[in-house]
Amino acid sequence: MANLSGGQKMLAAAAHCGCFFGGLGFFLLPLAIWLYKRKDIFVAHHALLAVLFQLFLAPAMIALVLALSLLMATETAAWIVVIGGGLLWLGCAMLATVRALSGEYYVYPILQFLE
Repeated sequence: MANLSGGQKMLAAAAHCGCFFGGLGFFLLPLAIWLYKRKDIFVAHHALLAVLFQLFLAPAMIALVLALSLLMATETAAWIVVIGGGLLWLGCAMLATVRALSGEYYVYPILQFLE
């Protein structure tokens, strides 16, 4: 593994932490980092995967909420699934952040087909 600076690791980790910001920050922060550091392979890898993960998971969660609200008879079951999905989302982002800070490459489990 190449020598990575602390700044590279911090930018890569910040790209994954975008999901902790409200509004469009979950998408805009990693996109801005990717646009700014496209030539840095380590940072670009983490930022691009964070963008793709957010682009895939946000619409999937919205579709899940809509489908469950229409199909489930009880709201409790729908909320359990939605909260579980949200915790999985945050857990993946936290693991990716830790891996980026450790200087490791990380691919989100749902994006394994990109490798």
